[in-house]
Amino acid sequence: MTNDPHMSPRIQDLRDYLVRNMPIQKAADRATLGGKYITTVLIHYLTYKARMIRARPRTVVIWPSVENSKHYAAHEADVARLKAEFEAGVDMNAALSSAIRRSVYAGELPQRTREMTNEDWVKKAWRGKDRIRVLFDVHHLHLGPRQQDGSVGRTGPLLFVGVAPEQVFFLTLGDHDSFDDGTISSIVWDALEARAQADGGGIYMPPGGGVTLGGTKTTDTFKAINIVKALEHLDRQIDELGAVDTVIRFDGDDIILKDGQDNETDRFKDQLL
Repeated sequence: MTNDPHMSPRIQDLRDYLVRNMPIQKAADRATLGGKYITTVLIHYLTYKARMIRARPRTVVIWPSVENSKHYAAHEADVARLKAEFEAGVDMNAALSSAIRRSVYAGELPQRTREMTNEDWVKKAWRGKDRIRVLFDVHHLHLGPRQQDGSVGRTGPLLFVGVAPEQVFFLTLGDHDSFDDGTISSIVWDALEARAQADGGGIYMPPGGGVTLGGTKTTDTFKAINIVKALEHLDRQIDELGAVDTVIRFDGDDIILKDGQDNETDRFKDQLL
């Protein structure tokens, strides 16, 4: 890992810790990210964490497009099971794409060649990224039964859901083609149009907000900037207290402090939300 003159040793240590512990397929990509400033690393870390679903009880709202799907008859029981699991606060991450545990940072944007079409370039640029989650804040769940090891069987049909702190919205049943064929975007835009009409007109941004060229949400960029400011302030406070062995770590959405023996000494709740 390279050192950056604008980062204190404690912030550099946090950056290096995050890079070591994120699932990154290529050693070269890990090395590249390890040379970035803490803000860039945090943007990718937030993107990675946002692909997951925090386990907590939620109210389930099932949109008509679920029951109207051609897949519903074959998977009605699976939809009911997932509804019960969400309501009970079961950890749903095993039903998400296995790519979450394999790939976070895919290096820089792919180089454009003469032979490469726009479609090919876009597809390569999104490789290893969760396009639906970034664009629309939508997750896709596999419908297979839970195995003894806690994993979920992979399936062709998928349940697309939008997750809020207290609610989860079952949007539709589709397949992997639904990522690109307009199925999800049309549902989201129909909902936004209905909301606009109910409010007497106006313009609504898609739930995911803007997207950077690197395939991350602009909201994550602003969030990372604010978190870094908070980390730098916390870092100075630690130095003023003379706690030289203290390190900063993340636990879910919490910022935690640990001493030289890896014991937690303080916790700041929900700082990454």
